[in-house]
Amino acid sequence: MDESKQRLAASLPSLAVHILVAGLIWLFGGLVFVPLAEGFSLFGFDLAPIVSAIVIVALLVVLVRAALDIRRTADALAGIAAVSASKETTVEANLSNYRTGFRGLFYVLFAVLIYLFFLAFLVAINPAFAGFALVVLVIWSIIVLVRVADGFSRGIEEWSRAVVKRVGDYVETSETGVRIRTRTEPTQAPDEGK
Repeated sequence: MDESKQRLAASLPSLAVHILVAGLIWLFGGLVFVPLAEGFSLFGFDLAPIVSAIVIVALLVVLVRAALDIRRTADALAGIAAVSASKETTVEANLSNYRTGFRGLFYVLFAVLIYLFFLAFLVAINPAFAGFALVVLVIWSIIVLVRVADGFSRGIEEWSRAVVKRVGDYVETSETGVRIRTRTEPTQAPDEGK
């Protein structure tokens, strides 16, 4: 967990700067430049879609530079979450599965946030672009979430086996029916023939 915390501390400041820059570009682009471009044309083309395309390119440049920091941050958060979700008795293979699962969840979260950054500008160019990007995002997210479920499945199976065993320790069946035993009762039922 300490290694994950160190990775998070190393990648988070740079990621925060990139997200801040992307946020400023988004704010000025969406609230200032695109509205200013409404009603203007350049060589017969509406200026608003052109300005939107310029803002999208600027956002892409910033987010591509932030991609490595996004990956490092997601890996660090996944490591912290995996250690927090697992118990001390968890084997390293399950811890690796937890990391993979949480990493996938964070990737989907980041992808949705990035889509939301681009949404208004894609719609300003052509709503079909926003729809196409959403379809691609949904398909990719479903594929990743299925992999996430596979990563968590072994841990969930072990947890459910432990719960069933624990419940089974307190349930007794006999010819007369099912009886739930309390924690203070002995584990073996008294002989019914006496």
